[in-house]
Amino acid sequence: MKKCRKIEKKLSAFLDNELKEKERRKIREHLKICPLCAQKLRELSLIQKFVKELEGIEPSLYLWDNLLKRISSTKSLIRKRTFHILAPITATIILIVGILTGIYLGKTLYSESKSFVQKENIELLYLNTFNDLPPGSIGGIYTSLVSQGW
Repeated sequence: MKKCRKIEKKLSAFLDNELKEKERRKIREHLKICPLCAQKLRELSLIQKFVKELEGIEPSLYLWDNLLKRISSTKSLIRKRTFHILAPITATIILIVGILTGIYLGKTLYSESKSFVQKENIELLYLNTFNDLPPGSIGGIYTSLVSQGW
């Protein structure tokens, strides 16, 4: 098994006559006794023949144009899919941020208006201390105007 792995790695070089005669002899001896390695050599030989036959075939003049068109159409398809996925996600995030901002601002403005109303009531309470003023005095006239909303 270990020897088969070493032989399999050298089978391509064996077919291409790139090995020294000593290594070629060892591989031939192994191939006589190992049917699996012999089968792999036959398969590699068939592949090599097929590739040599392809070398004589000329590609179409429009091969590169068609290939580039396919690549660009694939890119545009990916962009469309990405947009269809990201658009609803982005809209949802914007909606959630808007709602949370509205809640925060609502609470802030409500608490500020509440404190403003409380301050106004306190001021009116302080103005009630002037009720003891005579009605014709300046303080009395001012108190009656403020209590009426002037």
